[in-house]
Amino acid sequence: MYRQRYPNDPGMHNMGGRHRTHIEPAPTFGGRVCSSLVATVVGVILIPAAVTLLAYNEGRAVTTAKSLDEGLSLVNIIGSSQIVEPHLNGKLVHLSGRVSCDEVVRDPLHGVAVNAISLKRTVEMYQWEETTHRDERELPNGDKEVRTSYSYNQVWRSNLIRSSGFDNSVMYRNPDVMPFESETYKTSKVMVGAFNLSPKLVAEINEYHDLTPTVVPDGLSHVMIHGKYMYYSDDPNYPKVGDVRVAFSYAGLCKDSKLGQAQLVSVMAMQDGFTLTGYQTEAGNVLEMISLSHKSPEEMVSSAHSQNNLMTWLIRGAGLFINFLGFTCLTSLIRTLVSYIPIIRELVYISVTSFNISLSVSLSLVTIALSWIIYRPTMALSIIALAAGFIIIPRLRVSSDLPSQGRRFV
Repeated sequence: MYRQRYPNDPGMHNMGGRHRTHIEPAPTFGGRVCSSLVATVVGVILIPAAVTLLAYNEGRAVTTAKSLDEGLSLVNIIGSSQIVEPHLNGKLVHLSGRVSCDEVVRDPLHGVAVNAISLKRTVEMYQWEETTHRDERELPNGDKEVRTSYSYNQVWRSNLIRSSGFDNSVMYRNPDVMPFESETYKTSKVMVGAFNLSPKLVAEINEYHDLTPTVVPDGLSHVMIHGKYMYYSDDPNYPKVGDVRVAFSYAGLCKDSKLGQAQLVSVMAMQDGFTLTGYQTEAGNVLEMISLSHKSPEEMVSSAHSQNNLMTWLIRGAGLFINFLGFTCLTSLIRTLVSYIPIIRELVYISVTSFNISLSVSLSLVTIALSWIIYRPTMALSIIALAAGFIIIPRLRVSSDLPSQGRRFV
């Protein structure tokens, strides 16, 4: 084991490291201008990317919504999953039932097995982890004093932490390799009643539950079970760097057992002989839906609509943010040019930021509206009017303030 190879390595859970201090020279004016020009190029790339993302998102959202509504209007409900009705072949169907599979999935190394769709083995190693903390202090000449501190903790991690990149890689060393990797074992055939599920439907049965091992297989006498883990350790309560623990979890029980009942699912897909697979809608999307509980077609479509709406707004927010980053990059040169003029610097910063926000919101709204002209013309015109307001109203306010300001100084 690792401890036998490096008996003198620190064994405490938290170890203080060391500090390094260096001076970062203040950037020159020419250097800042060059950086701003690079940012301008980035902005030229980001804004078209944001517009493309927003336009794609609106088309995706409408197509998904229409496909779901089309599917709900066409779906045929199968009362018993045990019966395959030939006249429904090639049509969209809905059924509910419990999954079944003939195979028992097994981890061959540890002998853990379960009659389920998948068995996941998660391997973690006890390792050193480096944490850095950076403190900065501006010097009178504009340079920056940077003090970086390093600390080290011992943690369980499923990925290998490369200690060769540590600031102190001599004292804090991790093993170079994991003894074995995490793995997921899957059954090859899953059924609901008389129907086979497509690979896509099977992949969505992914709610995992802990599986506690009970027996240590022959040949692993140095392994012990503690809680839900198998430990490769002398003492699980006091692990050392290099120790390993293994956890197991399963998804989709295929048979009633002490772990519970077989997984109940509701499926909405096309009947293709004895297989449930994707149904191509005229609206454009392929419907191949599964719920890990008993749900009617209306409930499944309603849930899908909610997910579609959430995804739509998340992508809209991402597009708006990318637009703002793009305009911020485009105007970075302005901020650089006034950064050495303290009197107007803050005022320009605030004005440019407000300008960037207005342009980002307006461009995002116009992009959404133009994308909707094909699908919802009335809504599109309303959004365009709202987008114009973000530009016109601030200008009107400025114009109305000018006469009063003039009279004040007369």
